[in-house]
Amino acid sequence: MEQDRNRLRMKGFWFEAWWLESLRNDLERLVGFVISKREDFKRDLIRKLEEMMEKERDDENLAELIDTKI
Repeated sequence: MEQDRNRLRMKGFWFEAWWLESLRNDLERLVGFVISKREDFKRDLIRKLEEMMEKERDDENLAELIDTKI
């Protein structure tokens, strides 16, 4: 009887360990995705701001610069 309880505990622990490992892998992929998207957004924003800074500064360009969402 005691041996059966130990066996059940071991199976439960294995399941929890497997579940946590799966969760860790999913979170690592999510973090990679978020970092990649953040870098893409940052690169696009810098490119857009550089283009706007090269233009002649008039009221329309300044308004567009101010309205650019970060």
